[in-house]
Amino acid sequence: MVCYVILALYVLATNWAKPRSLLNSKHMSRVLSLALLCLGGVAVWVTETGVDMSRYWRAAQVAANRSLPEYVHLFRYEPGFLVFQWLAFKLVPSFDGFRLIVALGIWGLTLWALGLIVRKNQIAYVFFAYLNFFYFWTFSTNVIRQGLASGCVLLAMGFFLSGRPWKSLVSLISAMSFHLSSVVGLGIYVVDKLNFGTVVAFWGVCAVLFISGLNGLVSRLFAAVPLPYLAEYSSSSVILRYGGKINRLDFFLFSVIWLLWGLFSRKYVYTDEKYDFVLKCYMAFNSLFLTFGFIGFSDRMAGYSWFLIPLLVAYPVLNTTSKYRKPFVLLGFVLVIATSIWFGVLGTRYLVLGLFY
Repeated sequence: MVCYVILALYVLATNWAKPRSLLNSKHMSRVLSLALLCLGGVAVWVTETGVDMSRYWRAAQVAANRSLPEYVHLFRYEPGFLVFQWLAFKLVPSFDGFRLIVALGIWGLTLWALGLIVRKNQIAYVFFAYLNFFYFWTFSTNVIRQGLASGCVLLAMGFFLSGRPWKSLVSLISAMSFHLSSVVGLGIYVVDKLNFGTVVAFWGVCAVLFISGLNGLVSRLFAAVPLPYLAEYSSSSVILRYGGKINRLDFFLFSVIWLLWGLFSRKYVYTDEKYDFVLKCYMAFNSLFLTFGFIGFSDRMAGYSWFLIPLLVAYPVLNTTSKYRKPFVLLGFVLVIATSIWFGVLGTRYLVLGLFY
């Protein structure tokens, strides 16, 4: 707990300091990012594992006596994930080691992407926001196929923003090799061609369909198309396993809150082409959730947009030129900590580390 508090205060202090000073520099940000990686790694070891991770570990154990080609043909998971899974087990054939490698893989992709999207001296602040966001931990320790895919989608966005479209496309193809649902990432090339108001209007239409329940008509439109994932996850057995709830209003309201934050920040805090692009991607990815909210485990669809929330919070407060820059940086920091407490990240990931950590 002490390490967490010290790192949190350092992250805040470095971004309160004058830009390009020794405290607010890319070198300090790298040191803090490395320290956060270490703290997060300890948190991975001491916290519980989800059902999906346990299933992936049981599958990985099969790799002990299998060659890579044999292993890939045994399971129906996407090939990129199977290769990653096989290599991770061969590298560290223990459950704790496997969990750590998976988490570090997702976090490495995230840090790589952040280095392309934000300034180097801002990376630690944004990464701290990620490590306090509940769904980032869901992706890092349980829903790992989508976690790896989401990291690749974020990387694709980073390459696209830095003017490297071919690397962006390779990253997106890599994402789909981890989880096919990441095809939603193709939206980054569409929203770039659309003005901001058009994307808002499209999200609004999808929201109306979601609230009214008319999004269920999508299943009829695709009835003649062989989409196994859609057929499986819209089946009554899967929905029952999910608790029988579809078109979750709590997920919708959660998504709206961060969209409102983005719109508020765009108008009153700071915006540029990058932030407009990230906000448009958030709405585009979230529209997928609104369209397919009638399936079981729809939070997995919402996760692609939610993966951008820490970036939506941090980017404008770190880049604002307002005379209220320090209060805005503090506001972003408070939002990060508040969501961490509200969704149990602080308690389940960091307080359990004990006094020293």
